[in-house]
Amino acid sequence: MKKNLVLLALIGFAMFTLCGCGGKSEVEQRKTEITVKGADGTIYESYQECCAAEDFQAAHQYLAKMENSDDWQGDLGEAKEYVFKQEALYLMSIGDAAAQKRIIYLLKESDDDDELVSTLIDIAIDDDDKAFVKKLANQYTNDVDDENLKKIAEYFASDSSVETKEYLKTLFKGLDKTNLLIDLAIKDNDMAFIDEYASSDLSLSDTSLLEFLSARNEKKYSKIIVGLLTQEESTIGQRPQMGLVTFAYDNLATDYKYKCDNFSYSVVAFNKQCKNLLGISIKTRNQYLAQRVVSKFKSNIHTDRFDFRKIKITLDNSDINEAKNTYEAAVRSGSFK
Repeated sequence: MKKNLVLLALIGFAMFTLCGCGGKSEVEQRKTEITVKGADGTIYESYQECCAAEDFQAAHQYLAKMENSDDWQGDLGEAKEYVFKQEALYLMSIGDAAAQKRIIYLLKESDDDDELVSTLIDIAIDDDDKAFVKKLANQYTNDVDDENLKKIAEYFASDSSVETKEYLKTLFKGLDKTNLLIDLAIKDNDMAFIDEYASSDLSLSDTSLLEFLSARNEKKYSKIIVGLLTQEESTIGQRPQMGLVTFAYDNLATDYKYKCDNFSYSVVAFNKQCKNLLGISIKTRNQYLAQRVVSKFKSNIHTDRFDFRKIKITLDNSDINEAKNTYEAAVRSGSFK
């Protein structure tokens, strides 16, 4: 009996499978076949064949037929990208003015392909074609990786002309790459740009520029840096009451504990920024800045909760003491001489 049941189950599954296959073949429709004739009369059955034969006119005819066929809409994007890349690389191998003009046209018509732009720039750099490198870089979008732009800056590093410097500045500004603009200004000692930036946009995250300004050992820049700490300090809330605080209800104690924790977290974050600037000031031998930064460290708090309704808050000066010890050790070792 058991064998019969198993046999019936297998027969039923087989019939279901066969019916399913039959149904699928009935509803499945073949895509409309596309062929194009090349300039030499060759018949191509795919856009890949057109590209392999370097017949890009035929390739674009193939794409046009795909675009006019509902059957091929799902494959059109991939096909366009393939033909575009193959044609661009082919044109790079030609390298004359007409080919370069065609490449720029293709890039403008493409879907913001920064990866391909980078590939083409690599080829242009190998050919030492500075003018075309600039034209290609102008096709980048704001999403381009910084490393690709640094590669361009390195390529032009030996070119100290005003024209090239202005080009790089315009390129990085247009792509909203402030960090690269700062690096360029530091490299060129462009104090006009640095002064303008420091007076309005400088932040505690601009580590390279903070080091550069600190190393100049000028009070006006040190005061600007300390001013950034003062602005950050103003965002820290009022320190909770010290000592033992008792509450009538558990939820009030919980709310107060939450307030204490938030204060503590903000102080930790602020003191971390102070530590970073203290390290920079010692590294760059800026004693004036180091002294000002040490004075900015804030006392934190330590919180203990008892019986759910009692909270004891004590001062924690460990960051302040550590900063003072670090500064005094730097003085003893001659770090500011």
